Amino acid sequence: MLFSKTIDLHFYTKHKFVYDFAKPKTGQSTAPEWFRKLPTGSRGLEDGVTSRSNLRSCPAFSDYHKKAIQLPLWSDLILQLAPKGDDSYSWEFSDGLSSIRTHSNTLLGNYRPDTEFKHLLIQGPWFVECDKPVDFIMCQPSWQNFEFPTMCTSQGVLNFYKQPTLNTQMYIKRTDETQDIFMKHGTPLLDLIPLTEKKIKVHVHFDKEKHEELASYTPQVKFTGGYNYTRAALKKCPHK
Repeated sequence: MLFSKTIDLHFYTKHKFVYDFAKPKTGQSTAPEWFRKLPTGSRGLEDGVTSRSNLRSCPAFSDYHKKAIQLPLWSDLILQLAPKGDDSYSWEFSDGLSSIRTHSNTLLGNYRPDTEFKHLLIQGPWFVECDKPVDFIMCQPSWQNFEFPTMCTSQGVLNFYKQPTLNTQMYIKRTDETQDIFMKHGTPLLDLIPLTEKKIKVHVHFDKEKHEELASYTPQVKFTGGYNYTRAALKKCPHK
């Protein structure tokens, strides 16, 4: 429809176990379990504050989870980082399929040496399409720092109308001792927040053919700056 108030967001995977056991979450299911168990409403005053006030009654937190689209981890993951002064690390997924790439600290202009932190890219099992040019903020799920205090998920803006890739970049700070980090299946990995007032309707598909089609459309036509280069080319194309 020309003036549709709904935006369709499609997630495609070629892995049946991901489709069955790790679909993206929406709405209040994106909130942590303890948050969902908080009582609603309030009653009475104590020192000018409602005696039963809690985060669930705060519109900012509630509205965040109403809008969030959350990607749970699709497989158990073990990360091991050597202590400060050593740049080694290792990882293992229980699915035996998923993979992680590392980025050099030169991407940060040598802001910190590799012996102090590790910049990892977790390659996701989903490719995504949106029927409208809507931006999504990619951010760290709420309260993740309590579970993984040395880990930080990189923030950014994605537009799935223009590109289908959805990976997770994170920084892990090294400590004085070796770290063994266990992230279990279902751990919230990434939140997507749409920058629009329109309703987002999420569709999830197990579709190997479509997944491979979108995987092939991740244009690497330039050594650097390829994303902006191809975006500019599409704007000039009369058939797009």
